Amino acid sequence: MNKEVLLAEEIETIRQEMIRVGLEYGFSHPKTVEMSQLLDHLLNEYDKIRQRKD
Repeated sequence: MNKEVLLAEEIETIRQEMIRVGLEYGFSHPKTVEMSQLLDHLLNEYDKIRQRKD
């Protein structure tokens, strides 16, 4: 698998986990915020890869 596909799968996994954690602990809980920041980082990386392809 290429890096773009692997990153997209990781993004989806983190997104689902972040939602689960947010529902369990609250959306302003440090665990949720940390996952949100990780997701932001992964989305930025994904965007960089996509821009290089254009």
